[in-house]
Amino acid sequence: MRDGDWYGSAVNVAARLADVARPNEAIVSDATQSIADDGARSVLCCRDEVGLRGVSRPIVVWRMREGRPSQHAA
Repeated sequence: MRDGDWYGSAVNVAARLADVARPNEAIVSDATQSIADDGARSVLCCRDEVGLRGVSRPIVVWRMREGRPSQHAA
């Protein structure tokens, strides 16, 4: 971080993933999926590989399931 802005390869990948996502869709990298807790992982599906501008190799991504996550009764 410098002067209130973030820099680096992770920021570049995040920006490229935002560009690849369709309207009203969220996608995360495989690295993010691997550190997510079980609740967050439960809404991820559709493993895919995408090529990103400025990234030498395709990366694995996970897309969020469509619709709302299920609510558990207390």
